[in-house]
Amino acid sequence: MMKLSNLLFEEEQQNGYDQSLVGKLIGQGSSRMVYEYSNDKVIKFSEYYDQNKQEIKVYKCLTKKYATQIFDYDKSPKLKWIIAEKAIVDAIEVKDKLIDLLELYEQEYVEMSIPDFFDTLAHSLTLIITSRINTDKRRDIVKTIEYIQFSSWGKEFVSRLENCKVYPIDFNEFNWGIRESTGEVVLVDYGFEYFPPKY
Repeated sequence: MMKLSNLLFEEEQQNGYDQSLVGKLIGQGSSRMVYEYSNDKVIKFSEYYDQNKQEIKVYKCLTKKYATQIFDYDKSPKLKWIIAEKAIVDAIEVKDKLIDLLELYEQEYVEMSIPDFFDTLAHSLTLIITSRINTDKRRDIVKTIEYIQFSSWGKEFVSRLENCKVYPIDFNEFNWGIRESTGEVVLVDYGFEYFPPKY
């Protein structure tokens, strides 16, 4: 894992970055750490430039409608940090809102565990986007695909993922959040792999 103090020291030396602006650690993944930056912003530090580069590229395509807004980022070739909109990361609330948006009102979705719900959603979205919707015969996947394809939000979201070449197989409960100002569901972590070719 990267050493934040070294990263900030480097930034201070190169770009006049002020270490006192970083608040508490609020999340981390395999190569990034997320800190509070202000009441409504976070700063994401990355060990590898690819993830931040991909997130910036994806944001420009997904737009604020589906992703947390990016306000600023490291302009150096290392692209070590991004300042982005802070969202509420609450898997239960996100699940409830996605159930409404995708009209998944059947009891099995309501009772599904958080990891199972997000895994089913990610798997279903991936099968739609890669044009392999008939390859998985699991009842929950088949049904979820139908719901996504018939809800207006689901159709728009799938279209946007396709256009932006976002591969959703890794979407889990930590990739989603709620925009504080509007209550909308948005992606908070979207520095994903490039979209694979269709089969």
